[in-house]
Amino acid sequence: MSADTTMSMDTAATDFLRSTGTTLDLTYLRTAQYFPVDRDSRTQRNIYRFVLRNTRGEYSGEFGASVYASQADIPPSSYDVLACLTTSDPGTFENFVGDYGYAHLPISQYETVMGVYTSVKEEVRGLRRLFSDEELERLAEIN
Repeated sequence: MSADTTMSMDTAATDFLRSTGTTLDLTYLRTAQYFPVDRDSRTQRNIYRFVLRNTRGEYSGEFGASVYASQADIPPSSYDVLACLTTSDPGTFENFVGDYGYAHLPISQYETVMGVYTSVKEEVRGLRRLFSDEELERLAEIN
C-alpha cells in the first residue's frame, strides 16, 4: 500500500469524524492473544478500548491491533478503528454464519460464533444510536 493511499484512508476517517462531530478516544489495555485465530502463543496484539462520542451519545468497544503494528508499537489510526466497524445489520444468525464465513465450522464452535454474532448486533445498535443512515453509509465506505 502506498503512502498516498494510507494518507487518503486516514483523511477519509478523520473527515468522517469531523463532519459528524464525533471524537475517537483510544486507551491501551493490554497485549495478549485477541482473536480466535491467535492460537500461537507468539501472536500477541496490543488491545485498546475505543470510545466514539458525539452529541447523540457514545459507543465503546475493544480493538485488537495488527500483529505487525503491535510488534512495532504503532498505535491505531482513526482509519484502523473505523474500518473495522460493522455498519449494517447481519440479519439472522443463519445469515451471519453464511455471510461472514463461519458455515464451515463444526457445530461445537457455534457457541463462540454466537458470541461474535451477538457482539456484531450490539455494535450495529450502538452505531445506529450515534449516526444517521446516511452517515452509516459513509462510514461503511471508509473500509
